[in-house]
Formats: sequence, structure tokens, C-alpha cells
Amino acid sequence: MGDPRRPRRQRPDARLAAGEGEGGEGGGMIALALLLALGAPQQVPAGRVLPAAVEPDRTAAALELVRLIYSERLMRLQAEIMLNGVLPSALAADPEVRALEAKYPGFTERMIGIGRAEMLPTVVARLPDLHARLSPIYARSYSVAELERIAAFYRSEAGQRMLEAGTQNADLGEFAREAMSTGGAAQLSDSQISAIREAALDRTLAGMPEADLDAFVAMTQSVGAERFDRVAAEASAVQNFWSREPNPALDAIIQTRAAELVAEYEARERGKPAVP
Repeated sequence: MGDPRRPRRQRPDARLAAGEGEGGEGGGMIALALLLALGAPQQVPAGRVLPAAVEPDRTAAALELVRLIYSERLMRLQAEIMLNGVLPSALAADPEVRALEAKYPGFTERMIGIGRAEMLPTVVARLPDLHARLSPIYARSYSVAELERIAAFYRSEAGQRMLEAGTQNADLGEFAREAMSTGGAAQLSDSQISAIREAALDRTLAGMPEADLDAFVAMTQSVGAERFDRVAAEASAVQNFWSREPNPALDAIIQTRAAELVAEYEARERGKPAVP
């Protein structure tokens, strides 16, 4: 397993929305394509079976744990990092978007505003579904005592600091760059997502106070560090599929809002007096 001071930990990852939509043609649609690509769907592999039932107390303890690890607060934080940092940088690097911004000042900010207004509430509303999918993984993998031990760490100040730092340390710029280069059609592979999380883990562990790191290592060793890693990886894969499930209703709303924005700017342009 390597250095026991650096146990491998799969970090919660959040996409900003679920849904697949075409970027369309014309000005501004590449920005829309990127917004939609943040939650583009992926098929769940065939052969995945429902987990066997477990005792109600284990199910309840597991649900409490996943609500800590995949909390609304962390999902909102991840979304804001994408909307405020990664996405603006990716859009600014695209020549088409730069041209649109030069022609229609404020266009990029308003496109991002569409994502914030429409996608973030959708992610938050879908969190109970994510928790329901993840809790059986933990319930069948750990005893009640082990689940409570893990939850106690993440409920502590050290655990909360680690979860927040891991969310902030996830570098989603690679996804944004690929999405822009493909007109919003990019899909990061599981191996790429794993690499992003591993890098986030490295940065998080490197920056943790010694006492926090000691508490984390003690917790993982108490439940079996290798098992801890396997369970986290399985949960991460399920979340990855969850984040990419289609949402046609959201797609339609985003596309309509974006088309309205483009039409608004075009109408303003037509209404300008001719330059002598």
C-alpha cells in the first residue's frame, strides 16, 4: 500500500448538473455546450446488480456517513469553484468566446449566470438520490461500529477541514480545457477522474496539520486502509455515473435561456445606429 502516512483516499467529486444537450449553432453556443458538458451522461455498464439487503441499523449508519462525505455544502463549494474559477478561465481561453465577449460585453458572465441559476439547484435537489445509491456500498462493506468510526472522523473539525480542502484542491481545469477544445463534447475517463482525485489527495495530505493527518491515518487503519480505499473507489465510480445521467428537462431550459440571451444581444446589435 505504500507509505502508511499517505493512505489513498478517493475524494468526493461533484458535477454541476446532469443532462445531455447539443451545443447548437451560432454565437455563444460553444459556451452553452461547455455548460452542458459539465453534466453530460454516460451509460451505466451492463451487469451491475442491486446490492443485497443489509440490516436496517447498518443502512441508517451508512446513510448518515454518505451525507457527511457528499454534503450539500461541499457540492455547492465544488460548483462555485467551477463556476467562479475554472469555467471563466476556460471560456476566456477560447477564441470564439473571446470574440463574443468583445462584441457583446458581459456575455460570458451572463452565460455562467445561466449555469448557476439553473444547474446548481438541480444538483442539490438530486443529492438524496446520490445518497441512496451510495449508502448501500458502505452498508455492505462496514459494520455499524466501523461506519460510526468513519463518520466520527468526518464529523470532527479535522475531518471537515479535510473534506473542504480536498474539494478545493481538485483541479478541474483539465476537463474544462478538453470540453472547450471539443466544443463541449469532452468526457473525462474514469482513469482521468481518478488522477484528478489522486492529485487532490496529494495536495490535501501535504497541507494537512500533523494532528489532522494523524487522526485520518488512525481512522483508515482502524477500519482497514486497503478496504477503505476500495470502498471509496467504488463509491466514486457510482457518483461518476450519477453525475452524468441525462436530464432533458434541464437541457431544454438551459438551451432556451441561452438562445434568449443570444437573441437579446443580437437585437441590441440591430438597434444600434449605423456608423457613418
